[in-house]
Amino acid sequence: MTKARRPNSFLIAALKRRYGLAKGALEAADLFTDQVEHQVAMGHLGAVIHMIDPAVNLEAIRAIRSYQARKGYWSRDAFDILRTANRPLRTYELARMVMARNGIAYNDRAALFSIGCSLQAVLSRQAREGTVRHFGKPRRWVVAP
Repeated sequence: MTKARRPNSFLIAALKRRYGLAKGALEAADLFTDQVEHQVAMGHLGAVIHMIDPAVNLEAIRAIRSYQARKGYWSRDAFDILRTANRPLRTYELARMVMARNGIAYNDRAALFSIGCSLQAVLSRQAREGTVRHFGKPRRWVVAP
């Protein structure tokens, strides 16, 4: 049967995606109660998929790991540090101070890069709004008076 003749192809694709997300959440679940919830959800999704298209092989659907954003409120710490600093600070100096304040290991280069990039974006936006100012290259940041 061609794709144009299958009336439920979008529905099946959406259900397969949701089944894959549930399968990925099951693999990432820590607590037994979470595992039971995900297993129940997968059972229900599997039943619905088989009601619409009995030929679908559920074992062939790959697990999709859901994206968990690592949100850190680093800008608050950065502004606190900038307010108490007695000199302009570079972005990576500020990022290291934020890491120290949050208990992140000093040699974690991935965290340093992530925090540095996010602080650069936040501080640039705040500079356009007039909250902070920067000097020179590399940029050194201070809180605007």
